[in-house]
Amino acid sequence: MAVVSSHTLNGVDGTHAGHIPVRLIHVGSQKVIFDAEMDDGGRLTQTIDPERIDQNTSYELVLKPPVTGKNTLYHVRVHKLSTKW
Repeated sequence: MAVVSSHTLNGVDGTHAGHIPVRLIHVGSQKVIFDAEMDDGGRLTQTIDPERIDQNTSYELVLKPPVTGKNTLYHVRVHKLSTKW
């Protein structure tokens, strides 16, 4: 089993940035692995079945924070998802 975890903070005042929509995408195929949302404390933990993970490719963790009047996406490249420790 693979686990993706992250934590977001507000860049203005350093508080936790919760309820941000998050999507993990396989870079090559653009296949969505999961859609989720940061919790109240700005934390994300998602478990993924090993069969859904290709350890030899890259993934993007896409965050879409609520920004008034803007359509802003933040892309974080995940170079390796491993099902082993």
